[in-house]
Amino acid sequence: MYAQFATGERTLEVWVPVDQQLTGPQSQQRNLYQPVTALTPSPGQIILGAVLLAVSTALTVAAAVTVARRRRVLPPATT
Repeated sequence: MYAQFATGERTLEVWVPVDQQLTGPQSQQRNLYQPVTALTPSPGQIILGAVLLAVSTALTVAAAVTVARRRRVLPPATT
């Protein structure tokens, strides 16, 4: 069972396991916690992420091209 409590801008929540074979009242003590909210990334973080993605893509393509060239240059190994 999930419960959420809100006052003003503060929200607390708790998850409590419930037995499906419930035959009478039950009691549990659980800690409430404040849920983590996702922050919107700044434009700088978005640009940095795009640059890192482009660099890693370029490195992957360069590695694939290098491997393909070496396979063409080297004769096949014989056993």
